[in-house]
Amino acid sequence: MNETKVRYYKKMFLSGAVFNWCAALLFFFAFEDMYIFMGGDAVPQAPLFNLFLQLVSSLVFLFGCIYYAISRDPDSPASRQLAIVGAVGKLLFFSFFTTYAIAGDIPMALAALVAVDFIYAVLFFEYIRSQAASGLK
Repeated sequence: MNETKVRYYKKMFLSGAVFNWCAALLFFFAFEDMYIFMGGDAVPQAPLFNLFLQLVSSLVFLFGCIYYAISRDPDSPASRQLAIVGAVGKLLFFSFFTTYAIAGDIPMALAALVAVDFIYAVLFFEYIRSQAASGLK
């Protein structure tokens, strides 16, 4: 891969990491405020709901760490494998939020915010395709 592409992918994955870290912190510390701001009702305060919210926030944060690791060396075969997991994760996250928004279970504005995940998924798949084209297995 040429140096221009490497620099681009480093910045792309670093921005993905920062996006995930910010989203994780927002979900962890201010989810109810964000949810109400976007048009939702009060969030359940049941311990099980809070547990799952904290687990999801933690996973989003960890995926940010994966994107950071990829940004350090996007030219490696391991980075491509991690990017596959990340791209699929982004699509799943987007799909679940969109499905619940269409069903009217969550505010559409929240699904619109998660559309950023779809954009990153497309970018990640372009990176994966580019790595495959350059002969990286």
